Amino acid sequence: MYAYSTSRPDTDRACFAFQPIVDAETAQPAAHRLVLRCPAGGNAITEAHVAEAAVNAAAAAGLAGAEAPLLLPLAGRGDTPEKLLHAVFRAALVHQLPSDALIVAIDTGDEGAAQLVAGCERRGIAVALEGFAAAPEAIRLLARVTPRFVLLDPALVRRIETSGARRGILDGVVRLAARIGVSVVAPGIQTPAELAALHAAGIRHVAGDWIAPASARFAQPLLCDEPAFGLGRAVTPRRANAALVRREIGAAHRRLQHHHRAAGHAVPAAEPLRMPLPA
Repeated sequence: MYAYSTSRPDTDRACFAFQPIVDAETAQPAAHRLVLRCPAGGNAITEAHVAEAAVNAAAAAGLAGAEAPLLLPLAGRGDTPEKLLHAVFRAALVHQLPSDALIVAIDTGDEGAAQLVAGCERRGIAVALEGFAAAPEAIRLLARVTPRFVLLDPALVRRIETSGARRGILDGVVRLAARIGVSVVAPGIQTPAELAALHAAGIRHVAGDWIAPASARFAQPLLCDEPAFGLGRAVTPRRANAALVRREIGAAHRRLQHHHRAAGHAVPAAEPLRMPLPA
C-alpha cells in the first residue's frame, strides 16, 4: 500500500517523475525509470491504483513520443500480479501506448518477484530486474527470464573504485549478462570515480541524480549538480552533455590508475571511451 493523495488529477501527475538511464557512449536515454514522489499522508490506495496513475502520468508527460521505454517498478504487494498487470494494460490501452513502451521493473529482493515475472511472461510484457547482485534469488530469476535490463544493486555501485570485492562481483555479473545479451545498468552513481570504474568494467548504461535528474517530462537528459563538474552553470546542449561525460570518465580513470599505482595494486585496463557527439 502507498500513502497517496488523489484530490486532483494534476496532483496525481505531480507525484511522478522520470529519470533517464543514459547510454554513456551516446549521451542519449536508453530508458526512463519511474520515480514515485508522493507526499506523506493522504489516502491509502492499492499498488494497482498507483501503477495505473503512473502510466497516465507517463502518457501525459510524453511517453508515446519518446524513443526510450519507461521502466515501471512494481512489487506485487497487496495486489495479485494479474490485478496489477491488468491495471497497467488498461491504462496503456487507453493512451494507445505501443507494447514496447513499457517495461515492468521487478526488484529481485521482493517476495513476490517470481510471481510477477511469471505474470509478465504470460502477458508477453518485457521485464527489467532491479537490485541485482550475485544473490541466489537474483540468479534464479535471471535463469527464468531474459530481461531487457539488469539494474545493479546500488550498494554494489557505491564507491566501487575502492573495493576489490565489489569489482569482482561486478565482473561476474557483467560477464553473465554479456553471455545472454542483457544490458547492465549502474544506478545511483554519485562521483566521477564511480563512473570511470564502472565504465572500465564494461558498463555502458548509467543513471543517478548526479548524471541526469528525474524530471516531470520525457526529455533529453541533462547533467545535474554542475558544480561537481567544475562548471557552476547549467549545461543544456546535447553536445556539451556528451563531451562532459567523456571528459569526466577519462579524468577519473587517470586518477584511478594513479591511486592503484600508489597503493601497489595492478592498474585495471580500460578501453578509451569513444563517444560520438550528437549534433
